[in-house]
Amino acid sequence: MLDLVVSKMGRGDLQDQADVQTMLRLQREVFLVGPSSKTITAAAQRVNVPEIYREIFPRAAAQIINAVRKMELGESANPRFPSTRLAGFGMRP
Repeated sequence: MLDLVVSKMGRGDLQDQADVQTMLRLQREVFLVGPSSKTITAAAQRVNVPEIYREIFPRAAAQIINAVRKMELGESANPRFPSTRLAGFGMRP
């Protein structure tokens, strides 16, 4: 998963950010764990960036990492099973 997230830093456009959030959300739902923003930041610092992406990589990496941080903040603010999920099944929060 970490390799896929870092590969999305090649452009870092809105679709890439959405893809990363979806991949990480699914991994966390299935495995209850996923790479943290700190782990992703460390990987971005170690990656060998092809010449063609070197100019845009720092900005794109920052956008992806910020999106992951926002996702982490949202997860810590929400309960494990948000009421919106339960509401769809006729259950009250």
